[in-house]
Amino acid sequence: MKYTFVFICLLFTISFNSQLHAQDSAKHKAQSFLELGYGLNGDAAVLSTGYYRHWKLSQTKKVWQHIYIGTGARFNSFGGKDIYLVSSKAGIYKTTDEDSILAPAPAIYSVNTFLNIGYQITPKLQAGFDIDVIGLSFGPNGSPTFISNGQEQTIKVNPTPINTLGINASNIGSLLSNIYVRYNITSRWGLCLSSQKTYAEIKTEEVLQTEPTTNQRFRYVSRLVGLGVSYHFK
Repeated sequence: MKYTFVFICLLFTISFNSQLHAQDSAKHKAQSFLELGYGLNGDAAVLSTGYYRHWKLSQTKKVWQHIYIGTGARFNSFGGKDIYLVSSKAGIYKTTDEDSILAPAPAIYSVNTFLNIGYQITPKLQAGFDIDVIGLSFGPNGSPTFISNGQEQTIKVNPTPINTLGINASNIGSLLSNIYVRYNITSRWGLCLSSQKTYAEIKTEEVLQTEPTTNQRFRYVSRLVGLGVSYHFK
């Protein structure tokens, strides 16, 4: 049932964007573009590609005409080397009760819808923020090392299948957000520089953590530096 709900949400967003594209094309009120991005730090990297669609809050009012809001859909590919993932469950996350999993080469793929808000500084320069809201994750099964109280064992894990935005520890699954600056080199092509925050989450096939409560979800959270190139539609 959960999979069906998320799938319907994804289809609705794509269909909604397509209809708005057709309705707004003559009015030139909306902007749409594709963006390919790559974020990395010392441990992990995220390759992403997304379809963006946003609208100005006003075409005439000076206070609002530079502010835009939007939505879209994004595919993210997370990978890394020797990644430590810690207990995700609220009440355990960021406490001394955390257990951890060492994944030598994790691979998590996700498709999420996202929200976007920004400010048009000049005709060519934008600054804003986007964040994944809901979607699905998939990827290969893994056999990393579970670590609890200094004891280690090899276990079976999978990507957490459902992604939903919450508040801090209430997030579920794999999500990506960007604080960005985007510059349009031409009417079609643009470059983007961003500070990314990624949540990458896996789920153990068996319940291994039982104290102080049962937990099967483990996450990696980190900041990355992102670069992107965008193609804008007329």
